This record gives sequence, structure tokens and C-alpha cells, in this order.
Amino acid sequence: MTTLRSLVWVLTVVGMALALPVEAKDGKLPRVKPSKVDRSLGKEREAKFGKWMKGGDFKLEVATRMTKGEKLLYFECEGVKDEWRGIFVRRTAQEGPYFMAVYGEEAATQRIAEYAALGYEARFVVVNKNYWCFTLSKGPGTETEAADLAKLGIGAPEVK
Repeated sequence: MTTLRSLVWVLTVVGMALALPVEAKDGKLPRVKPSKVDRSLGKEREAKFGKWMKGGDFKLEVATRMTKGEKLLYFECEGVKDEWRGIFVRRTAQEGPYFMAVYGEEAATQRIAEYAALGYEARFVVVNKNYWCFTLSKGPGTETEAADLAKLGIGAPEVK
């Protein structure tokens, strides 16, 4: 359990460091168009989701799965209720994914721009009651991540 707590602490510190403001490359925020989610594949996605849990428990679940060689591919959140659930897959070599849910388009766009300045790409962006949920990653293995999302009917967001 000590190793798991250490991992959660490290992930929290890294997350806080990466949360520091970074200017977008040209100083302007990009326009973010959320991912298209194919409703016809809803049953397939639903079968892969874990149970709904509170935010703190979900963060612990993500950290636990990482120690077991898995990563968070996709997640949904009910921000008002602080309930989260995710779909996990075998971990690849890319950096991340970092997952976030922020309230409002401007805040989401700012976060996506900050990470883009560090070389990260948003893999999906979905909006639920003005909560913008997304993951960011970079490096080897991101093609696999995009393919896994496509199999579930989740398209890439447009970031311009």
C-alpha cells in the first residue's frame, strides 16, 4: 500500500507541476471542437466501463491500474455529482495520459493549449453539462491509443 500511496503522491506532484501556466505558442488560444462519439457503439463502450465512483476513488483507481500496466483510455464524469468512470487498456510507452475535467470551454481550451505547448495532444474531448473531459498524451504509442478510441467510436477532437 505504501508503494501505491507513493505513486499517487508522485502523480499529484507531477500533475501540479504540469498545471503551472504555460503560454500558448503564439499567445492565442486554439479553437477546440469536441470529439464525435458514435452512438451506435454505445453498448460496446458501456460493456468496457468500470463502475461509477467518487473523484478521489477514481484517481486512486487510475494509479492502481498504472502499477498493473494499464492506462486510462477514456472516461466520463458527472462533475456536479463528482462521479467518474473509465475504460482502461494495456499501457503503451507514451507519456501520459493526463486526464482532466474542467468547467467551461475557456478553461478547457486554456489547459489544452498549455499542454500543447509542452508537446501533448488531446486524444478526446467530450462535454457534459459544461464539464469538459479530456486526456492528453505524447510520444510512442499514441497511434495505438487513437486506434483504441476509434474502435469505441470516439473520434479525435479538432484543435485549431
